[in-house]
Amino acid sequence: MADFRNDSPMKVDETSSNDYTVMLQLPPFDPSTFDPEDVPENLRKEWDREPDLYVRDGTQLDPKVATSAKQLYRRLNSHSVSPAVLALGKNPYPGLRVRAYVPLLGEMTPEYNDTLPWMGDNAFLHFITPDELMALGCVNSETSDGLPVSPQFKLDTQTALTANTNRHAKAKVIGNNDGIHPCFQRTNFLETDDRDYECLKPTLRIVTKMMEMESVMDLWYALGQPLHTGPANKVLDDENIPHRICYTGRSTHLDRLETKWEATQLRDFVKFRWAPLSHERTYAITHSIEDKTGFRGTPESHPCTIEIESRYRYILTGGMTYDPTKYNPAASSEDAHLRLQFHLALVILHEMSHAWFFNVRSEFVTPFVNDHRIAEEGYEGEATISKGNIITPLEVNVQLPTLPFGMAARAWPGAHHSDEWWIKASAAKYGIPFDTRYAVPMKFIKQFFNDDFWNHRVERFGPGALNNFKSVGLRHRMSKTKFFPQESPRVKRKRDQATGIDVDDLEIEPDAVFPQVTIGIIYADGALSALGKEIPTIPRPAKMARIEEEEAIELEAQEDRTAEDDIEDSGYGEGLFEGEDSAEDMDEEGDTDMGEGSDDCEDEEEEGADEELESSPAQDKCCMS
Repeated sequence: MADFRNDSPMKVDETSSNDYTVMLQLPPFDPSTFDPEDVPENLRKEWDREPDLYVRDGTQLDPKVATSAKQLYRRLNSHSVSPAVLALGKNPYPGLRVRAYVPLLGEMTPEYNDTLPWMGDNAFLHFITPDELMALGCVNSETSDGLPVSPQFKLDTQTALTANTNRHAKAKVIGNNDGIHPCFQRTNFLETDDRDYECLKPTLRIVTKMMEMESVMDLWYALGQPLHTGPANKVLDDENIPHRICYTGRSTHLDRLETKWEATQLRDFVKFRWAPLSHERTYAITHSIEDKTGFRGTPESHPCTIEIESRYRYILTGGMTYDPTKYNPAASSEDAHLRLQFHLALVILHEMSHAWFFNVRSEFVTPFVNDHRIAEEGYEGEATISKGNIITPLEVNVQLPTLPFGMAARAWPGAHHSDEWWIKASAAKYGIPFDTRYAVPMKFIKQFFNDDFWNHRVERFGPGALNNFKSVGLRHRMSKTKFFPQESPRVKRKRDQATGIDVDDLEIEPDAVFPQVTIGIIYADGALSALGKEIPTIPRPAKMARIEEEEAIELEAQEDRTAEDDIEDSGYGEGLFEGEDSAEDMDEEGDTDMGEGSDDCEDEEEEGADEELESSPAQDKCCMS
């Protein structure tokens, strides 16, 4: 066993007397005999503090030439970064280490984890500096972006200042409530005062707009249809998990109109409240109420209560303890506030997808959408907004609800993994060659606060999901060996219609830029290695898919136009179909939540290691932090 009493290459014990000096020397440290598990826990805690950073060039911090147990241990737990990030040092943002007590929340701000660097486990910020994100418009917006925040997405300060702040008083409907979905009506927010609700209105209007998007309604329609039974699957069979599938892309315009109306009736089957969830690293949780019957009235249909992290309310109503400039001095408070509202809108959409499915399901299962390898309808709802990607905070060492370092997009399901999700195949089985994160520009986020965008969205971007969210990206090579034990170590196959031969069915991220680059920093016009060296690339050929998609959209619109003429769509379907009676008051049981860790990612030292996002079981589904 290695000697852990010192961190030098040899042990020197010097004993002196009047006549002589004795030198006792231990043999040189041998790295081949070192086992980290042999390190006592107290030493491990000490050695873990302030981990080392290095530039991955094949020479620095080589564990094989370590000269002491401490040096070897720290090298095994070091973090590779780009030269630009290394130049920032270990403490470029001192505010991350400062804690404060928040009286209104009754809690402290998060504690800095000194076993991780300032950027935490976030691989993105290991290689791309916040200054570069700033220059690309991913932290602060540009004044020339032509995207002013429209009045309906601004706080009505006059109404908020005069609103009641007693959270136990009877709710009052005050101010302008136009553009807010019936599910988000004032009386559905429990333990919420009138000022809280007034400050929440801009976010609720964004969620309302998202829920009206054709791509969201198409998913909800699919979730509300009888589920299909999938083929036998060894992974699911071993866990005794039913393989149920719902298929998107099969709804007509009239189907989506009917789903839109049904969603308004959900207002009697969903409630909202605030809860301190930061200790669970969770943004929101949806609880199903098992002893009540939900919207569809089937035995497995249940109403829900959605709990939202209390820090959102604290910040929306003016709390300043999480001021983004404390953590990133260059960040704009106004832009950080827009990011918080946008992120909260995605969180609520995520939970509403859970609540919708809990109210319309006919069996106790979590369905896989299409051929996706993970079953999680909350993230499927988010992915309908950004064309198969979910947008999450760029987290650092501490979780900050004000998002001072921006947001990032990542393909869903892509390389995500969690032991608590229903997963039918590994990323390796789907032949996923790489995992890419894209920094999201503020211009993408600000468009959600602009009336002109919503009024002309379909004609500019089509009726489906949006795809203008990509800025600089970071791509990691994925492991090709991490198959599940039940799987044959070979990528799933498909039949080539032209040749009749079975070939690997690789899942390439949609609209991938420079697909031949398996690791590096990705720009719209080129790619760099982690060291900043240019990677030779072949420009992606132009595709006709967009043109074909637009032609298909126009054809569908023509087919539906005649039938639609006979239907009056009055905002949320009132007058379309007859409503139903309200449900009784609900009691809470069961859970479902939107869990944690969205953008925290694998250690880059493990080449291609799959990122794990923590979540909760089928009845406890959450939006992750």
